[in-house]
Amino acid sequence: RVGNKQQFHRVQSLKQIWRSVALNARACLFGPWELIYDRFVARVDVVSLTMAALARPVSGAKKPPFWRRSQGPTYLPAPCFMALDASLAMCRFLAYVGDAIFLDELVCKPQHSLVRQSLRADEAKAVTNGDGFGIGWYGDRQAPGVYREVMPAWSDENLLALCANVRSKLFFAHVRAATGTGIARQNCHPFRYGPYLFMHNGQIGSYGQLRRSMEARLPDHLYAERKGATDSELMFLMIIDLMAGGATAADAVSQVLELVLVMMAKVGATQPLRFAAVLADGQQMHAFRFASDAKAPTLYLQRQASGGLVLASEPLVDDHEGWELLPQGTVMRLSAEGCHSQELSPANPIEALAVA
Repeated sequence: RVGNKQQFHRVQSLKQIWRSVALNARACLFGPWELIYDRFVARVDVVSLTMAALARPVSGAKKPPFWRRSQGPTYLPAPCFMALDASLAMCRFLAYVGDAIFLDELVCKPQHSLVRQSLRADEAKAVTNGDGFGIGWYGDRQAPGVYREVMPAWSDENLLALCANVRSKLFFAHVRAATGTGIARQNCHPFRYGPYLFMHNGQIGSYGQLRRSMEARLPDHLYAERKGATDSELMFLMIIDLMAGGATAADAVSQVLELVLVMMAKVGATQPLRFAAVLADGQQMHAFRFASDAKAPTLYLQRQASGGLVLASEPLVDDHEGWELLPQGTVMRLSAEGCHSQELSPANPIEALAVA
Protein backbone atom coordinates (compact mmCIF):
# COMPACT_ATOMS: atom_id res chain seq x y z
CA ARG A 1 0.00 0.00 0.00
CA VAL A 2 2.89 2.34 0.73
CA GLY A 3 4.41 1.60 -2.64
CA ASN A 4 1.12 2.30 -4.38
CA LYS A 5 0.83 5.62 -2.54
CA GLN A 6 4.33 6.69 -3.56
CA GLN A 7 3.65 5.68 -7.13
CA PHE A 8 0.42 7.68 -7.05
CA HIS A 9 2.26 10.85 -5.93
CA ARG A 10 4.94 10.36 -8.60
CA VAL A 11 2.24 10.11 -11.27
CA GLN A 12 0.54 13.27 -9.97
CA SER A 13 3.86 15.13 -10.02
CA LEU A 14 4.51 14.05 -13.59
CA LYS A 15 1.02 15.15 -14.55
CA GLN A 16 1.66 18.60 -13.08
CA ILE A 17 4.96 18.91 -14.92
CA TRP A 18 3.42 17.92 -18.25
CA ARG A 19 0.48 20.23 -17.62
CA SER A 20 2.87 23.18 -17.13
CA VAL A 21 4.75 22.26 -20.29
CA ALA A 22 1.49 22.01 -22.24
CA LEU A 23 0.23 25.38 -20.98
CA ASN A 24 3.49 27.13 -21.88
CA ALA A 25 3.47 25.53 -25.32
CA ARG A 26 -0.13 26.57 -25.80
CA ALA A 27 0.67 30.18 -24.87
CA CYS A 28 3.52 30.28 -27.42
CA LEU A 29 1.78 28.48 -30.26
CA PHE A 30 -1.87 29.37 -29.91
CA GLY A 31 -1.90 32.73 -28.12
CA PRO A 32 -2.64 34.85 -31.23
CA TRP A 33 -5.31 32.39 -32.40
CA GLU A 34 -6.99 32.43 -28.99
CA LEU A 35 -7.33 36.20 -29.26
CA ILE A 36 -9.02 35.78 -32.66
CA TYR A 37 -11.24 33.10 -31.15
CA ASP A 38 -12.25 35.45 -28.34
CA ARG A 39 -13.03 38.23 -30.83
CA PHE A 40 -15.55 35.90 -32.53
CA VAL A 41 -16.99 34.81 -29.20
CA ALA A 42 -17.68 38.48 -28.46
CA ARG A 43 -20.26 38.58 -31.27
CA VAL A 44 -22.97 36.36 -29.90
CA ASP A 45 -26.70 36.57 -29.33
CA VAL A 46 -28.28 37.72 -26.09
CA VAL A 47 -28.93 34.21 -24.77
CA SER A 48 -25.29 33.23 -25.20
CA LEU A 49 -24.12 36.45 -23.53
CA THR A 50 -26.29 35.66 -20.51
CA MET A 51 -24.92 32.13 -20.25
CA ALA A 52 -21.35 33.38 -20.61
CA ALA A 53 -21.89 35.90 -17.84
CA LEU A 54 -22.98 33.05 -15.58
CA ALA A 55 -19.78 31.19 -16.57
CA ARG A 56 -21.74 28.04 -17.44
CA PRO A 57 -21.46 26.00 -20.63
CA VAL A 58 -24.24 26.56 -23.13
CA SER A 59 -26.45 23.55 -23.75
CA GLY A 60 -25.23 21.68 -26.79
CA ALA A 61 -21.87 23.43 -26.81
CA LYS A 62 -19.09 21.73 -28.69
CA LYS A 63 -16.16 20.44 -26.71
CA PRO A 64 -13.18 22.79 -27.15
CA PRO A 65 -9.78 21.61 -28.36
CA PHE A 66 -7.43 20.37 -25.63
CA TRP A 67 -5.34 23.54 -25.61
CA ARG A 68 -8.34 25.62 -24.46
CA ARG A 69 -9.83 23.32 -21.81
CA SER A 70 -7.87 24.79 -18.91
CA GLN A 71 -9.73 28.09 -19.28
CA GLY A 72 -12.96 26.65 -17.88
CA PRO A 73 -16.45 25.98 -19.26
CA THR A 74 -17.09 29.32 -20.93
CA TYR A 75 -17.10 28.17 -24.55
CA LEU A 76 -20.11 28.80 -26.77
CA PRO A 77 -21.80 26.79 -29.53
CA ALA A 78 -20.70 27.53 -33.07
CA PRO A 79 -24.20 28.64 -34.26
CA CYS A 80 -23.94 31.67 -31.96
CA PHE A 81 -21.11 33.22 -33.96
CA MET A 82 -22.06 36.38 -35.86
CA ALA A 83 -20.27 38.35 -38.53
CA LEU A 84 -17.75 40.90 -37.36
CA ASP A 85 -19.48 44.27 -37.51
CA ALA A 86 -17.87 47.55 -36.53
CA SER A 87 -21.20 48.82 -35.24
CA LEU A 88 -21.23 46.07 -32.60
CA ALA A 89 -17.86 46.82 -31.01
CA MET A 90 -17.67 49.25 -28.12
CA CYS A 91 -14.65 50.09 -25.97
CA ARG A 92 -14.73 50.65 -22.20
CA PHE A 93 -13.01 53.45 -20.29
CA LEU A 94 -12.86 55.38 -17.03
CA ALA A 95 -11.56 58.78 -15.92
CA TYR A 96 -10.92 60.31 -12.51
CA VAL A 97 -10.35 63.81 -11.14
CA GLY A 98 -9.92 64.72 -7.46
CA ASP A 99 -7.38 64.13 -4.72
CA ALA A 100 -4.43 62.03 -5.84
CA ILE A 101 -5.05 58.28 -5.57
CA PHE A 102 -3.31 55.16 -6.84
CA LEU A 103 -4.60 54.14 -10.25
CA ASP A 104 -5.30 50.56 -9.15
CA GLU A 105 -8.04 51.80 -6.79
CA LEU A 106 -10.23 52.20 -9.89
CA VAL A 107 -8.51 50.31 -12.68
CA CYS A 108 -7.82 47.00 -10.92
CA LYS A 109 -9.37 46.62 -7.47
CA PRO A 110 -13.14 47.29 -7.78
CA GLN A 111 -15.68 44.51 -8.07
CA HIS A 112 -16.30 45.33 -11.74
CA SER A 113 -12.95 46.98 -12.51
CA LEU A 114 -11.84 48.07 -15.96
CA VAL A 115 -9.48 45.09 -16.10
CA ARG A 116 -12.47 42.81 -15.50
CA GLN A 117 -14.48 44.71 -18.13
CA SER A 118 -11.72 44.05 -20.65
CA LEU A 119 -12.48 40.34 -20.29
CA ARG A 120 -16.23 40.48 -19.71
CA ALA A 121 -18.13 43.75 -20.09
CA ASP A 122 -21.79 43.87 -19.03
CA GLU A 123 -23.18 46.82 -21.01
CA ALA A 124 -21.30 46.55 -24.30
CA LYS A 125 -22.09 44.79 -27.56
CA ALA A 126 -18.63 43.24 -27.43
CA VAL A 127 -18.15 41.10 -24.33
CA THR A 128 -14.36 41.17 -24.58
CA ASN A 129 -12.26 44.30 -25.09
CA GLY A 130 -8.94 42.64 -25.79
CA ASP A 131 -7.55 44.68 -28.70
CA GLY A 132 -5.21 46.70 -26.49
CA PHE A 133 -5.39 49.13 -23.60
CA GLY A 134 -3.89 52.33 -22.32
CA ILE A 135 -3.58 54.56 -19.28
CA GLY A 136 -2.75 58.25 -19.12
CA TRP A 137 -2.04 60.29 -16.00
CA TYR A 138 -0.90 63.73 -14.87
CA GLY A 139 1.96 64.11 -12.42
CA ASP A 140 4.28 66.99 -11.51
CA ARG A 141 4.88 68.00 -15.12
CA GLN A 142 2.47 69.65 -17.53
CA ALA A 143 2.59 66.89 -20.13
CA PRO A 144 0.82 63.67 -19.12
CA GLY A 145 2.39 60.23 -18.99
CA VAL A 146 0.98 57.49 -21.20
CA TYR A 147 1.37 53.71 -21.29
CA ARG A 148 -0.30 51.81 -24.13
CA GLU A 149 -0.01 48.20 -25.25
CA VAL A 150 -1.69 45.83 -27.72
CA MET A 151 -1.95 42.97 -25.23
CA PRO A 152 -5.28 42.42 -23.46
CA ALA A 153 -5.39 44.34 -20.18
CA TRP A 154 -6.10 41.19 -18.18
CA SER A 155 -2.79 39.60 -19.21
CA ASP A 156 -0.34 42.48 -18.78
CA GLU A 157 1.60 42.40 -15.50
CA ASN A 158 3.20 45.76 -16.25
CA LEU A 159 -0.21 47.41 -16.17
CA LEU A 160 -0.91 46.01 -12.71
CA ALA A 161 2.52 47.10 -11.45
CA LEU A 162 2.17 50.63 -12.82
CA CYS A 163 -1.33 51.10 -11.43
CA ALA A 164 -0.19 49.92 -8.01
CA ASN A 165 2.64 52.48 -7.87
CA VAL A 166 1.42 55.57 -9.74
CA ARG A 167 -0.63 58.23 -7.92
CA SER A 168 -2.47 60.93 -9.82
CA LYS A 169 -5.13 63.59 -9.33
CA LEU A 170 -6.39 63.12 -12.90
CA PHE A 171 -6.04 59.97 -14.98
CA PHE A 172 -7.58 57.98 -17.84
CA ALA A 173 -7.79 54.24 -18.52
CA HIS A 174 -9.16 52.57 -21.65
CA VAL A 175 -9.62 49.04 -23.01
CA ARG A 176 -10.19 48.68 -26.74
CA ALA A 177 -12.52 46.72 -28.99
CA ALA A 178 -11.36 47.57 -32.52
CA THR A 179 -13.90 48.94 -35.01
CA GLY A 180 -12.29 48.22 -38.34
CA THR A 181 -8.79 49.67 -37.84
CA GLY A 182 -5.73 47.60 -37.02
CA ILE A 183 -4.69 46.26 -33.65
CA ALA A 184 -1.57 48.34 -33.02
CA ARG A 185 -0.11 50.40 -30.19
CA GLN A 186 -0.59 53.68 -32.06
CA ASN A 187 -4.33 52.92 -32.30
CA CYS A 188 -4.73 52.43 -28.54
CA HIS A 189 -6.21 55.15 -26.34
CA PRO A 190 -5.68 57.58 -24.70
CA PHE A 191 -4.19 59.95 -27.24
CA ARG A 192 -1.89 62.77 -26.17
CA TYR A 193 -1.00 66.15 -27.61
CA GLY A 194 0.81 68.75 -25.50
CA PRO A 195 -1.04 68.96 -22.16
CA TYR A 196 -4.16 67.25 -23.54
CA LEU A 197 -5.41 63.69 -23.16
CA PHE A 198 -8.33 62.24 -25.11
CA MET A 199 -10.13 58.91 -25.26
CA HIS A 200 -13.24 57.83 -27.09
CA ASN A 201 -15.82 55.09 -27.29
CA GLY A 202 -17.97 54.92 -30.41
CA GLN A 203 -17.75 55.14 -34.18
CA ILE A 204 -18.17 57.27 -37.27
CA GLY A 205 -20.55 55.72 -39.79
CA SER A 206 -18.85 55.08 -43.16
CA TYR A 207 -15.52 56.23 -41.73
CA GLY A 208 -13.65 54.60 -44.61
CA GLN A 209 -15.36 56.98 -47.05
CA LEU A 210 -14.76 60.04 -44.87
CA ARG A 211 -11.23 59.45 -43.65
CA ARG A 212 -9.35 61.13 -46.47
CA SER A 213 -11.58 64.23 -46.45
CA MET A 214 -11.32 64.52 -42.67
CA GLU A 215 -7.54 64.21 -42.70
CA ALA A 216 -7.34 66.91 -45.38
CA ARG A 217 -8.84 69.38 -42.87
CA LEU A 218 -5.88 69.02 -40.52
CA PRO A 219 -3.07 71.60 -40.73
CA ASP A 220 0.33 70.17 -41.55
CA HIS A 221 1.70 70.31 -38.01
CA LEU A 222 -1.25 68.32 -36.64
CA TYR A 223 -1.31 65.88 -39.54
CA ALA A 224 2.33 65.09 -38.69
CA GLU A 225 1.15 64.16 -35.17
CA ARG A 226 -1.25 61.53 -36.49
CA LYS A 227 0.39 58.20 -35.69
CA GLY A 228 -2.50 55.75 -36.03
CA ALA A 229 -5.49 55.14 -38.26
CA THR A 230 -8.47 55.49 -35.92
CA ASP A 231 -11.39 57.88 -36.22
CA SER A 232 -10.85 58.68 -32.53
CA GLU A 233 -7.36 60.11 -33.00
CA LEU A 234 -8.48 62.02 -36.09
CA MET A 235 -11.39 63.69 -34.27
CA PHE A 236 -9.05 64.52 -31.37
CA LEU A 237 -6.64 66.37 -33.65
CA MET A 238 -9.53 68.20 -35.33
CA ILE A 239 -10.73 69.28 -31.87
CA ILE A 240 -7.22 70.46 -30.95
CA ASP A 241 -7.10 72.52 -34.14
CA LEU A 242 -10.30 74.36 -33.21
CA MET A 243 -9.20 74.89 -29.62
CA ALA A 244 -5.92 76.39 -30.87
CA GLY A 245 -8.10 78.90 -32.73
CA GLY A 246 -9.80 79.97 -29.51
CA ALA A 247 -12.79 77.62 -29.25
CA THR A 248 -13.72 76.12 -25.89
CA ALA A 249 -13.58 72.36 -25.50
CA ALA A 250 -17.39 72.09 -25.65
CA ASP A 251 -17.65 74.30 -28.74
CA ALA A 252 -14.78 72.52 -30.50
CA VAL A 253 -16.32 69.08 -29.99
CA SER A 254 -19.75 70.34 -31.07
CA GLN A 255 -18.29 71.81 -34.27
CA VAL A 256 -16.39 68.62 -35.09
CA LEU A 257 -19.47 66.46 -34.55
CA GLU A 258 -21.51 68.82 -36.72
CA LEU A 259 -18.89 68.66 -39.49
CA VAL A 260 -18.77 64.85 -39.32
CA LEU A 261 -22.57 64.66 -39.56
CA VAL A 262 -22.50 66.88 -42.65
CA MET A 263 -19.82 64.72 -44.28
CA MET A 264 -21.77 61.56 -43.43
CA ALA A 265 -24.89 63.04 -45.02
CA LYS A 266 -22.96 63.87 -48.20
CA VAL A 267 -21.80 60.29 -48.70
CA GLY A 268 -25.13 58.79 -47.64
CA ALA A 269 -23.78 57.00 -44.56
CA THR A 270 -26.11 54.32 -43.25
CA GLN A 271 -24.31 53.65 -39.96
CA PRO A 272 -24.68 56.17 -37.11
CA LEU A 273 -22.26 58.53 -35.40
CA ARG A 274 -21.82 57.48 -31.77
CA PHE A 275 -19.61 59.44 -29.44
CA ALA A 276 -18.73 59.05 -25.77
CA ALA A 277 -15.44 60.74 -24.97
CA VAL A 278 -13.36 62.54 -22.36
CA LEU A 279 -10.91 65.39 -22.97
CA ALA A 280 -8.55 66.65 -20.25
CA ASP A 281 -5.94 69.40 -19.91
CA GLY A 282 -4.41 68.45 -16.54
CA GLN A 283 -6.68 70.66 -14.41
CA GLN A 284 -10.13 69.68 -15.61
CA MET A 285 -11.82 67.31 -18.00
CA HIS A 286 -14.85 67.46 -20.29
CA ALA A 287 -17.08 64.43 -20.85
CA PHE A 288 -19.33 64.05 -23.89
CA ARG A 289 -22.20 61.68 -24.72
CA PHE A 290 -23.88 61.94 -28.11
CA ALA A 291 -25.29 59.81 -30.94
CA SER A 292 -27.08 60.50 -34.21
CA ASP A 293 -29.40 57.52 -33.65
CA ALA A 294 -30.34 58.03 -29.98
CA LYS A 295 -28.14 55.06 -28.99
CA ALA A 296 -25.14 56.79 -27.48
CA PRO A 297 -22.54 54.64 -25.69
CA THR A 298 -23.13 54.51 -21.95
CA LEU A 299 -21.27 56.90 -19.65
CA TYR A 300 -21.78 57.01 -15.87
CA LEU A 301 -20.76 59.47 -13.16
CA GLN A 302 -19.93 58.68 -9.53
CA ARG A 303 -19.38 61.35 -6.87
CA GLN A 304 -17.04 59.96 -4.23
CA ALA A 305 -17.22 60.81 -0.54
CA SER A 306 -13.70 62.27 -0.78
CA GLY A 307 -14.90 64.74 -3.41
CA GLY A 308 -13.38 62.87 -6.35
CA LEU A 309 -15.37 62.37 -9.54
CA VAL A 310 -15.29 59.16 -11.59
CA LEU A 311 -16.54 58.66 -15.13
CA ALA A 312 -16.90 55.15 -16.49
CA SER A 313 -18.53 53.31 -19.38
CA GLU A 314 -19.90 50.89 -16.79
CA PRO A 315 -20.29 51.23 -13.01
CA LEU A 316 -17.39 49.66 -11.14
CA VAL A 317 -19.78 47.75 -8.87
CA ASP A 318 -22.46 45.27 -9.85
CA ASP A 319 -25.38 46.97 -8.06
CA HIS A 320 -24.85 50.41 -9.73
CA GLU A 321 -25.51 52.16 -6.41
CA GLY A 322 -24.19 55.72 -6.44
CA TRP A 323 -23.77 55.83 -10.22
CA GLU A 324 -25.83 58.08 -12.50
CA LEU A 325 -26.09 57.78 -16.27
CA LEU A 326 -25.24 60.98 -18.15
CA PRO A 327 -28.15 62.03 -20.37
CA GLN A 328 -27.63 61.67 -24.09
CA GLY A 329 -26.65 64.94 -25.73
CA THR A 330 -24.68 66.17 -22.72
CA VAL A 331 -21.28 67.76 -22.16
CA MET A 332 -20.03 67.88 -18.57
CA ARG A 333 -17.07 69.82 -17.19
CA LEU A 334 -15.43 68.15 -14.19
CA SER A 335 -12.68 69.41 -11.88
CA ALA A 336 -11.62 69.18 -8.26
CA GLU A 337 -14.17 71.93 -7.49
CA GLY A 338 -17.13 69.94 -8.85
CA CYS A 339 -18.99 69.41 -12.12
CA HIS A 340 -21.32 71.33 -14.40
CA SER A 341 -23.29 70.00 -17.37
CA GLN A 342 -24.87 71.58 -20.42
CA GLU A 343 -26.53 70.47 -23.63
CA LEU A 344 -24.40 69.16 -26.47
CA SER A 345 -26.39 69.68 -29.64
CA PRO A 346 -24.57 69.79 -32.98
CA ALA A 347 -26.67 71.28 -35.77
CA ASN A 348 -29.03 68.99 -37.64
CA PRO A 349 -27.00 67.52 -40.55
CA ILE A 350 -29.65 68.39 -43.13
CA GLU A 351 -29.79 72.03 -42.00
CA ALA A 352 -26.00 72.24 -41.71
CA LEU A 353 -25.62 70.71 -45.18
CA ALA A 354 -27.92 73.37 -46.61
CA VAL A 355 -25.85 76.11 -44.99
CA ALA A 356 -22.60 74.55 -46.20
